[in-house]
Amino acid sequence: GEEAKDPKRTVPRATYAAVAIIGLFYAFSAWAFSVGIGPSNIVAKSQESGPDLMFVFMNSHVSVIFVDIMNILFPTSLFASLQSFHNAVARYFFSLGREGVLPTWFAGTSKHGAPWAGSVAQTVIALVVTIGFIFSGEVFGGAAALGEQSFLYPVLTMFTWLTNTGAMGLVLLMAVIAAAVIGFFRR
Repeated sequence: GEEAKDPKRTVPRATYAAVAIIGLFYAFSAWAFSVGIGPSNIVAKSQESGPDLMFVFMNSHVSVIFVDIMNILFPTSLFASLQSFHNAVARYFFSLGREGVLPTWFAGTSKHGAPWAGSVAQTVIALVVTIGFIFSGEVFGGAAALGEQSFLYPVLTMFTWLTNTGAMGLVLLMAVIAAAVIGFFRR
């Protein structure tokens, strides 16, 4: 809300609108997908196709040009998601530095107000985690899982493992916050 002109009005409106639109889109997509594959076939098809299920399904129902467009838009949306995550983490570092929880260096901003120090910190952490993950194949059985190579592919393993772990962490965080809110209002 720091960048909005009227954050008390703009932020709630944008949040509710985004949640409603995304929720309706996901609900419709899940319904259409399960109807298209068939409720009794969806488990078998997902085990057969794995992460490519959506592309395999669409390839049998629409033009190959549409599937090619999906193959372009999917990594583009992943990049947009990663950019959003990067910006959120940079803002958290900025806020924690400004409040004195982290060293004040993290509160550094550019002349345009962008949290450059938080962005640098997020970039360094992401690089260290990615490089560490690439060369951790021996520890996690990467050689056995990927044939002769003894490293893990960030897209195939790190993305899957860490997004699932992150999603579970967010659910846990929301549960803890909900319990804290209930505890706060009971006082």
